[in-house]
Amino acid sequence: MIKVFYTIMFCLLFTVQAMAQQTLSGNITSADNSPVIGATVIATSGTGTKLGTNSDADGSFSLALKEPGNYQLTI
Repeated sequence: MIKVFYTIMFCLLFTVQAMAQQTLSGNITSADNSPVIGATVIATSGTGTKLGTNSDADGSFSLALKEPGNYQLTI
């Protein structure tokens, strides 16, 4: 019985954590509207947490935000 309880609790915690994540995505282009390849994108939350990635060959990027709130983007 206790094994079933722990299994259910683990599944619930995993589900809540997965639901809490949001994705921030976009495209980075230059002044002539061509994609910027390899641009560094850093999202800083109000609490100071930083997440970063680089744009791909199409200028696209995507970040999985771990906490809700406002973010400052630095490119």
